[in-house]
Amino acid sequence: MNINFILGEDKYLKFLVKSTKNEEFEISRATYKLYKDRELETEGNCTINEHCITVKLNPLSKSMRYCLEITYYIADEILKKRVQIEVV
Repeated sequence: MNINFILGEDKYLKFLVKSTKNEEFEISRATYKLYKDRELETEGNCTINEHCITVKLNPLSKSMRYCLEITYYIADEILKKRVQIEVV
């Protein structure tokens, strides 16, 4: 998945989490880290609304090499999602 920003945008990204086994679950916690060229630019906590994880981002410079990493916790599991971001 690739997400595009225009430099100066400050916007929300939402990620829907689904069970592959169609089971009920609760996301207890979610955090994010935004990397530019493998250097940490910002990090923080995500907002959780049932099965939706939301993060608000404002990348600081133009780059095709941003990576957003979301870590979320369900029961005794720790799961991660990575998304490439391009800022023009």
